[in-house]
Amino acid sequence: MKSSILCLTLILTLVVFIGSTGAEDQCASHNCLPPNQCKSFAQYGNCPTRGHSCCKEVRPEFRKACRHFGGECVTHQCNQRLIARQALDCGANEVCCILITK
Repeated sequence: MKSSILCLTLILTLVVFIGSTGAEDQCASHNCLPPNQCKSFAQYGNCPTRGHSCCKEVRPEFRKACRHFGGECVTHQCNQRLIARQALDCGANEVCCILITK
């Protein structure tokens, strides 16, 4: 009985540890920028590049990634009014389509 409790405790500890070191600690790559490009900073999030910070909001003049505009790079049709033409990270056959929710 004691060994079962010990095994269960060990498994639960590992699950909690693995969950606490997950993706929520990692900043989204499109928001890892030099600090002067951030309008505001995220409370959490680590950037792999030294000297970069995790931006909560990117200054307008530095918004280049499709995700900065609330979009996604797509190859299928997108309403012309929803294309963010300022985004520079989409492929040759893609457009940055701003995602909307109802």
